[in-house]
Amino acid sequence: MVIVHEPYRRRGLATRLMERTIAELRGRELIAFLDATPAGQAVYERMGFRPVDALKRWRGQGGGSGGDELPTLGGVEEIAELDLAAFGTDRSAFLADLLARPGALSRHEPGGGFLLARSGRTATYIGPVVARETETSLRLIESALAAVAGPVLIDVPDRQTEITRLLTRRGFEAERPFARMALEHDSGFGETALVRASAAPELG
Repeated sequence: MVIVHEPYRRRGLATRLMERTIAELRGRELIAFLDATPAGQAVYERMGFRPVDALKRWRGQGGGSGGDELPTLGGVEEIAELDLAAFGTDRSAFLADLLARPGALSRHEPGGGFLLARSGRTATYIGPVVARETETSLRLIESALAAVAGPVLIDVPDRQTEITRLLTRRGFEAERPFARMALEHDSGFGETALVRASAAPELG
């Protein structure tokens, strides 16, 4: 996340911050990824970033009925293999952090998919959601929504049309789009079709 206080904008500070960050990542032989707003996408494209996915943030209300009472996670070892397949990298430490946060919520269909959610300042954020089958992802999301009271946010890839239809039926509205971008790469890593909802721009 790059933020420049308004009085200091248009002085190249954000560009220099990005250049230093990119140099650091290249020094570690890592690939830079980011999530860009429509306003920022053109800026990042000039720096060599390419869009690899399109997402929208959806806002709505939790609660209601219709969700199966799916099991919760006992630990990240139950989902590490599936998450690795989806994202192409070991995110066990990151998943363990999400699972340990106060108010964390999890749902799990063994071998088929999982969902994590966490409490934020103004809403419960659902994500990541990873599932082998679309029907599994819908059950996971319905189960989580049934367990959450109050506002909910979820970032869903545009290609996940069944999920966006579910959210629309539940009264959710698209709040804003953003593009997931990779530096000098045309695609992400792992089986991106397994990623049904992301863990928010600041988390990936």
